[in-house]
Amino acid sequence: MAVGPKALAELRKRLGRGGTGDVLLRRDLVQALVDDTTDATEVRTGLNALADEILAINEANGWKVTTPLDWPHDGATPDPYRLGCILRLIHSEVSEALEAVRKHDRPNFEEELADVIIRVFDLTGDLRINIERAIRDKLEANRQREHRHGGKAV
Repeated sequence: MAVGPKALAELRKRLGRGGTGDVLLRRDLVQALVDDTTDATEVRTGLNALADEILAINEANGWKVTTPLDWPHDGATPDPYRLGCILRLIHSEVSEALEAVRKHDRPNFEEELADVIIRVFDLTGDLRINIERAIRDKLEANRQREHRHGGKAV
């Protein structure tokens, strides 16, 4: 289903920003964009299925933070701070993992790394990013790079 600018504006209005809203209504409305941006025959498995599970748990707990509307679509300009805020939350989990390293707290370190992945997968699930394909593509690109490419020390 193609979503034009007027339909997109209506979806934005109905989805709202910052309210708790009805998760099922939000999911139905977002599906219109998902249908337009992903292959309907794609079966989400592996890491993508894990991202969907994380998304479902977060939605059930009232944490619906992003939607496909937060990425530019059909000429729309989404709020640039929304994705930046999510990326800062991911960064905060990385900082908490670093603090666990400083305290030699291995169990907390593991938990914080899990939080990093959960936040990343929540974002990729919300934006309907095929994270498994993206990781495999990146790994293949890395295989083609020179040994210690870029001249960096670390």
